[in-house]
Amino acid sequence: MPSLGLSDALSQTDVAVMRETECRRLLDIRRGLEVAVSSRRYERGRTIYGRGEDESGLYFIMEGAAGLFGGYTAPSGARREAVRLVGPWELFGHPVFAGRLRWNSAEAFTDCEVVKVPQLFLERTIRRREKVALGMVTILELALVDQEETLGCLLPRKTEARLARLVTILLGRFCERDPDGRPRVGLRLTRLDLGAMIGTTR
Repeated sequence: MPSLGLSDALSQTDVAVMRETECRRLLDIRRGLEVAVSSRRYERGRTIYGRGEDESGLYFIMEGAAGLFGGYTAPSGARREAVRLVGPWELFGHPVFAGRLRWNSAEAFTDCEVVKVPQLFLERTIRRREKVALGMVTILELALVDQEETLGCLLPRKTEARLARLVTILLGRFCERDPDGRPRVGLRLTRLDLGAMIGTTR
């Protein structure tokens, strides 16, 4: 799917607001149609879905953070693993990443709440409601932007450059202010976590 240029025209705050608006709208339509969804809380480290399991549908992060794990082919041709963190009002699962980078499993990175919308509801509603279809185009475009950012962290050869790109992304999603007003990533991240996200060792 070609990029619509949202990342070029909007700030990170604008993108976050647009993502939340479209996700809320989709969930509100679901309530109006009385479509059953599963809402579940996961403790840190718990599996949301594993490799080989059926993850059809969309998963919405309502609060907390989840880690997504998938494979990609490096420029050298070697097969490597990628890790991405998603926070509130981000989503994952089929059909969001069915192309170049498929997330094979997901687990709770912090205690989190996740809502799963069945794929059957999505397909049926998209066919019947034009506004839902347009909203899904926006959601998928934002998801594509997120994927491109993730892949961008893996491209530079120098570890320092990869880490610098990652920190910018994490601040955009999980920024908090310390007592002195300085921005910081509001997650507990180990060197092992950071290494996994940029394709290097701790």
